[in-house]
Amino acid sequence: MVFIHGQSVTWEEYSLLMPLLLLCGSFQVFAVTLSGHGNSSWTPGLYTFNRLGADMTAFLRQVVGRPTIVAGNSSGAVLTAWLAANAPKQEAREIIAWKQEVLATDG
Repeated sequence: MVFIHGQSVTWEEYSLLMPLLLLCGSFQVFAVTLSGHGNSSWTPGLYTFNRLGADMTAFLRQVVGRPTIVAGNSSGAVLTAWLAANAPKQEAREIIAWKQEVLATDG
């Protein structure tokens, strides 16, 4: 399973969720930090969904190496939708996209 974070955050957006999935025993879990986020440099004009999508497609092919579930939140959800439309099906088998505000409750 691969998680894609939202705007202005990093892979750590999923740091509480990842251990729970690992306890299930049936998931290999990845959480990425996209180019232009975290400690990476910022080069104007390099962060289009086409470019980030190509980066994610390469990650799925070269690192994950098999069909996987891809989940994204906020702008990461938009990127998961891009993958659903553009990534080869042998790399991104299931796509889950959500906006965190939809999952939040007021208690």
